[in-house]
Amino acid sequence: MQIKDLIDLYMKLSERLAFFWNFYIVSTIALLTFFFSQIRQVTTPLKIALILAYLVVAAMNVNGLFEINKLQLATTTELKRQANLNPEASIFIRDFCFRDLAQERRLALIIHGISGLIVIAIILLAS
Repeated sequence: MQIKDLIDLYMKLSERLAFFWNFYIVSTIALLTFFFSQIRQVTTPLKIALILAYLVVAAMNVNGLFEINKLQLATTTELKRQANLNPEASIFIRDFCFRDLAQERRLALIIHGISGLIVIAIILLAS
């Protein structure tokens, strides 16, 4: 692959990453909106169903984020390899590939963990 193709692939992966984050946010808001619209009729089975639905969406989202992260890591590795072969492109690629993708994984887990605890607490503590 040429550098241009790798950069295009990386940008498409970034768009997919944004989609997964948007999907997670919209799903969480939709779930909480539904919950608050049913607040007077909340039963234990409904709470369990909502918690399970949230956990499934969160698990699928984290899996998707991790898969995209792996592909981005492979793409940046190949970009760096290409930069070693082409000194003119190495400055641009070094600046382009500065993100710490392992840190993004940890951040995704932290965000999902904290928001998960908040969502589950809201559902469980509702009367």
